[in-house]
Amino acid sequence: MSEARWGGVGQPWICSMRTWAGGTNPMRDPGGSCSWVTVVILGILVLLAVLVHSFFGWVRDLLSALF
Repeated sequence: MSEARWGGVGQPWICSMRTWAGGTNPMRDPGGSCSWVTVVILGILVLLAVLVHSFFGWVRDLLSALF
């Protein structure tokens, strides 16, 4: 992947935002990785997507039973 695509740091932008994701010293940790905060946020978003999908599936089944 090109550096321009990943914000010029060699990693995805979601993992490079150290200020909100548990920031580490970039001089001490040049490669870096996703912090646990980023993993938790992504997990919550995935869970929310699954719940919304399930809810609308339930609504579809309910409406098809009524009409």
